[in-house]
Amino acid sequence: MTTSATKTKSDLVTRPPIVVVLGHIDHGKTTLLDTIRKTEVAAGESGGITQHTGAYHIKHKDRVVAFIDTPGHEAFTKMRSRGTQVADVAILVVAADDGVKPQTIEAIKIIRQAKIPFVVAINKIDKGEANLQRVKQQLAEADVQVEDWGGKIPVQEISAKTGKGIDELLDLVLLVADLEDLKAKPNENASGIVIESHTGSKRGVVATLIIKSGRMRTGDYIAAENVSGKIKALEDADGHALKEANFLAPAVLVAGFEGLPALGAEFRVFENKKELEEYVSKHSEANKKVQRQKSQEGETIKTLKIVLKADTQGTLEAIEKTLVEISTQEVRLEILDAKIGDVSEADIKLASSANAPIFAFKVRVSSEMQNLADQFSVGIFVFEVIYDLVEEVKKTMVALLEPKAQKENTGRLKVLATFKETPRGQIIGGKVTSGFIKRGEKAVITRNKNEVGLGSIAQLQQNKIEADQIKEGMECGLLFTAENSNVKVEVGDILEAFEERFEKPSL
Repeated sequence: MTTSATKTKSDLVTRPPIVVVLGHIDHGKTTLLDTIRKTEVAAGESGGITQHTGAYHIKHKDRVVAFIDTPGHEAFTKMRSRGTQVADVAILVVAADDGVKPQTIEAIKIIRQAKIPFVVAINKIDKGEANLQRVKQQLAEADVQVEDWGGKIPVQEISAKTGKGIDELLDLVLLVADLEDLKAKPNENASGIVIESHTGSKRGVVATLIIKSGRMRTGDYIAAENVSGKIKALEDADGHALKEANFLAPAVLVAGFEGLPALGAEFRVFENKKELEEYVSKHSEANKKVQRQKSQEGETIKTLKIVLKADTQGTLEAIEKTLVEISTQEVRLEILDAKIGDVSEADIKLASSANAPIFAFKVRVSSEMQNLADQFSVGIFVFEVIYDLVEEVKKTMVALLEPKAQKENTGRLKVLATFKETPRGQIIGGKVTSGFIKRGEKAVITRNKNEVGLGSIAQLQQNKIEADQIKEGMECGLLFTAENSNVKVEVGDILEAFEERFEKPSL
């Protein structure tokens, strides 16, 4: 491999498009991908809903097309949130018998935010309830004008179950990709996107990658943001061992990362350890800078992110409806994903990527999934009563809030004399004119009815004897420690003492 390449057009060759399939639940996304790949993935998955995140590539008319297989829109959004261009083309799947649904609208929004071209696949045309014109009208109402309705969005009618229209759909995808003029450099070190990662008992961390440019070999060094390692093993998406991989067959599995790389992280390959260390160090500093900026900006609204699972669609909707109403101005709830079925590997990885717990209602957590959750430090909470689930979510939200400080005025002291200053503060004398003052209390310094500073009563004496409290009408001496050392107490000032009581926050 070369560590650098001359940036000329002659170095560039056409690369395969990376395609993501999005759409409403149960509209046939997995069956479509299954038919394209000619495997039986959907048949073995809970409820026919995708339970993993992965990538693979296929050949269509001697051309390669790579597919990202995501468990939901949130996974794709998470990949995009890291600022990387993940997919080149999207396929929007809409069921002919069901039409445009809320998740269809969400998918359209995600595609447009990603600024990638897309093709509409109207699926399930083999069903008796199919109504193609209604679907196209609904798409138009969602501002998606397909070509045979006078628009510019390519559309293909398909049956993922029978395979009808699949070849034509792939033709459209390649046509759209050609218009994007996708290029890559064959002789440079590989770079691309992390699609999935997990820890295996034998090989350690294994990551699914999409190579967008260049090539990699076993023995090369690799980094994804601040997670790095040395490539111990390479495999294609079907598990066949490779010595070398490149963007012409872009979906690969890599063993050798020393930690779990993040979903959607950009990876780069290096020939020597020095280059690797320089890259990781540079990225770590950049990441620290971003975190410092975020800290300085200070997010006032706390957010609890969760993954939600339930046994039936009706129950899931009922729980969601209840949960969306409990957000406040101080803390809000964000449901990353909500699905029916048992807790899956995809749920755990999604929760891990967002540091989120999983709340589940009447579903099963296998020992394998519990072990995986422990490995990823993901909490799973299973309930048999909806009220209990909602209350636990509320408690978790409350735990994010800081206790509220309530100020309770206890007394006032008029300053009659000021004495020497010590390293601990200023020694003053005064008379309590109302209430009482106590050692350890905080006090506001007021001068001519204006607040000039804040401090605390470090020590109290009456008749040169240590005291804990001085009551109204009594004179005393005290050591006052101002929070700002430039602020000095003067004769005639008023110290307004107060206690802080911290109230437990609530929703």
